[in-house]
Amino acid sequence: MLPLSQPTSLPTQPLSQPPPPLPTQPLSQPPPPLPTQPLSQPTAAVTADTTDIAADTAAASAAATADTTDITADTAAHSRRTTDIAAAVTADIAADTAAASAAATADTTDIATDTVAVTAADSRHRCRHSRRLRRCHSRHNRHRYRHSRCHSRCLRRRLRRCHSRHIAADTVAVTAAASAAASAAATAETADIAADTAAVTTASAAADTAATAATDIAADTAAATADTTDIAADTAAVTADIAADTAAATADTTDIAADTAAATADTAAVTAASAAATADTTDITADTAAVTAASAAADTAAVTAAATDIAAQPTSLPTQPPLRRCHSRHNRHRCRHSRCHSRTTDIAAPTTADTTDIATDTAAVTAHRHRHHCRHSRCHSRTAADTAAVTAASAAATACRHSRCHSRLRRCTADTTDITATTAAHSRCHSRLRRCHSRHNRHHCRHSRCHSRLRRCRHSRCHSRLRRCHSRHNRHHCRHSRCHSRRCRHRC
Repeated sequence: MLPLSQPTSLPTQPLSQPPPPLPTQPLSQPPPPLPTQPLSQPTAAVTADTTDIAADTAAASAAATADTTDITADTAAHSRRTTDIAAAVTADIAADTAAASAAATADTTDIATDTVAVTAADSRHRCRHSRRLRRCHSRHNRHRYRHSRCHSRCLRRRLRRCHSRHIAADTVAVTAAASAAASAAATAETADIAADTAAVTTASAAADTAATAATDIAADTAAATADTTDIAADTAAVTADIAADTAAATADTTDIAADTAAATADTAAVTAASAAATADTTDITADTAAVTAASAAADTAAVTAAATDIAAQPTSLPTQPPLRRCHSRHNRHRCRHSRCHSRTTDIAAPTTADTTDIATDTAAVTAHRHRHHCRHSRCHSRTAADTAAVTAASAAATACRHSRCHSRLRRCTADTTDITATTAAHSRCHSRLRRCHSRHNRHHCRHSRCHSRLRRCRHSRCHSRLRRCHSRHNRHHCRHSRCHSRRCRHRC
């Protein structure tokens, strides 16, 4: 048998392709800063916080953009290195596959040539045996085979089977040897490819480790995530602060508007009360002058008549009863002196002392009659102290030009002075807190504006001339229909 040529290598399957490069997706950009809407009443603190947050957001956005750029560049470099490695491995595998294919083709050609040679040799051997057996007509076989061709035919079949077994065994041996050689070559090629791949991978890993691309990407991603979280937290905090400031500013605006309206109403009431007090003072002056003139004329006429009667009486008449003159119908309530009731006092002309006493009595009677028989409520208007308190309150309300002075949290010195003066003048409604939070009246307070109005009763009419119409000694003399209701319509 001819020796077979040893194959160099068998075709090998290409290695699994390296994974495709990761898609370079930029990190999620941090949310843009929220627009800062100015409040109706912005404060310096809120403005400073908004400015700082805007600066921090801009810096974080710039840092995130720079980090994203670095990550993109690192990812691109890593992708290029991976692509180069994959191309090198693919080229090596293609070269090895081509070499193995060429070697396998050469081995197949050699096997076919060897098979032809073996077949020719076997044919020659079979022909030689045939020629020899054809001439075999020995004496002991002569009776069995009558024809040489029959004997040759039988031997041909047996030899064919024998040669077939030899050829099969040789083919199996050759195939086993070729397979072993091909396996060894394939193993060597696989080992070489693995070594090359390991070398390339080790070099790439060393380069990646030196560059620490993955570490940088992870660190940058973590930093960007932390920055995004911080920005979101800061934005939420600023939003909450702005909402709280807006609510507080809205509440303050509402309170200021209510306080301004209340102060305006109180100022109008004080102005009306001042005008009414001025009118009452003018009326009282006119009425006092008229009553004084009428009383003086009547008293002068009475004194003149009494002096005339006394002068007409003779001085030599016996002493008259002292009560006749003092207890006359028109003069009995005017006598205030015990000497008029003396039993021994003679009737004589009035002296200067008597004239003075009569004038004093007349003034007292006039005041008494004026106090008990006055038919006008304006005669009972507020006293000078009340008028001064109302004037001071009006001046304080007019002098204050800022509505915030009437807020429940901020009060000016003028309000404190006004509270003190009003407390001294009006004991029943001198303090807003005392009126609203007293034990018998606390359930009537319904509005927060009760704590911001001027410290005096909201109904100035209850403290004007009508108040004295309901006094104990004068209520039955009031002639105004509104004063005769069962009770005052206003709770003061």
